[in-house]
Amino acid sequence: MRRPASLHQEVADSLRELIRQGDLAPGCKIPEAELCLQLQVSRTPLREAIKLLAAEGWIDLLLNRGARVSRVSARETRDLFEVLVFLERQLGDILAAKLSAQGLKQLEQTHRRLQRLHQKRRRREYSQLNQQFHHSLAQLTGNRILASTYQDLMRRASRARYLANLSTSRWDESMEEHEAIMQALRSQDAQALGRCLGEHLARTGAAVVDVLEQLQNP
Repeated sequence: MRRPASLHQEVADSLRELIRQGDLAPGCKIPEAELCLQLQVSRTPLREAIKLLAAEGWIDLLLNRGARVSRVSARETRDLFEVLVFLERQLGDILAAKLSAQGLKQLEQTHRRLQRLHQKRRRREYSQLNQQFHHSLAQLTGNRILASTYQDLMRRASRARYLANLSTSRWDESMEEHEAIMQALRSQDAQALGRCLGEHLARTGAAVVDVLEQLQNP
């Protein structure tokens, strides 16, 4: 049996995915009754999940009028990626010194799965696994505060990335950058790893912001 605490977390994960995929579009009201039926939960865990996503910036709470999906601005996304690039570089410095053989093996396996998904052009599955790959990098530093902060910010960034629907050419570039990241991990080169991680995310952030600016200023 699922505990209430874990249930509202599961509902929050489902809501994030609905928002990321555009099933709940920016600016739309949160249809509580419909979601309760869809997710097969009562209003209590749904409302707890809504409060959690409001704290993370995914949802806006409306006074006595329910809630709506928050809009994504290009400016906020640019600021978000600037912070993430800084964290990626710090993460690289820490991880290069702490990465174990087992940790590297885990990352190699995920990298090979990403390559296969990229070759088959299975974008949604690739995006989900790519998030896991970067979360694993943070967790393998052994720094729980860094990992938690990084994961929260990456969740917010992932929404903008889905909205931007980046081009195939950027996807191809990203896959090449992943190979450079793996080479730095294999050699445990802190300087190269921090640089590769930072540049990888900076390029993705620039591409996302560019698309969002075009959407907001057609």
